[in-house]
Amino acid sequence: TVFVTREALPPFKIVIPQSGTTVRDLKRAIEKTYRANRQRAIGRTRNTYLPEDIRREAREGVDRTQISWRYIWRTYMLAYGSIRLTDDNQQLASYGIGNRDELRFVKRKRDKYAQH
Repeated sequence: TVFVTREALPPFKIVIPQSGTTVRDLKRAIEKTYRANRQRAIGRTRNTYLPEDIRREAREGVDRTQISWRYIWRTYMLAYGSIRLTDDNQQLASYGIGNRDELRFVKRKRDKYAQH
């Protein structure tokens, strides 16, 4: 289990295997956990002060929110302390990430002189 912190939002608790997990596996687990949490939140949304479209989604049990994970991973990356997790194929253990460690989203730095 690792925790992923976000700016002003509560951290995600991500359950992943202890060994053999790559950064790519962690990213997929984050996406899956987000979708599951979103579905749970929709199930609990029955308040009358919310907009009609959100209440309709709650009644239908459907989430119409679309997140472009491709955009998220192109714009942000995960960091463990001061170490940025740049290689998707690298195992988490090689970065020293273990149980109950905290990761965070950081903005990717653009190299403005890179060839496109």
